[in-house]
Amino acid sequence: MAELVQLDNGVATVRFIIDKPLFRLGRSTKRNDICITDGYVSKEHAIIEARKSKLIEGAYVFYIRDLGSTNHTFVNKEKISSQLLRNNDVINIGRNLFRFVCSDFETLPDVERLEESTIEFDKALDSQANISSFSRRLNLFQ
Repeated sequence: MAELVQLDNGVATVRFIIDKPLFRLGRSTKRNDICITDGYVSKEHAIIEARKSKLIEGAYVFYIRDLGSTNHTFVNKEKISSQLLRNNDVINIGRNLFRFVCSDFETLPDVERLEESTIEFDKALDSQANISSFSRRLNLFQ
């Protein structure tokens, strides 16, 4: 399953499973799947969109699209408006880095079943004057 992995000084800290066709990232807690409390992140900053693969039946490919954010979205240090994501691409949103991890054959889970088995997750990082915090509905593993 495709994931975004938050990086802190190059070390993976939190994994976010991309479990639906439209996956929103931004500062607002109301409309985003990952809420990034960073002054350099727009309320609705970027979206990751799953699209059916034209090459492999039943598989999905993922695109990231900047939603007109003030400080832009970067993939592998390049400013983007929309771009196909590949395994190990590094996404920069504000002062935050995420690694996109996926396989060659990605599917999306049964979204209705996942909504019934979620918990709230909050994580805060404090490094000197830079404070980052994330909240995300994570899946319970049974």
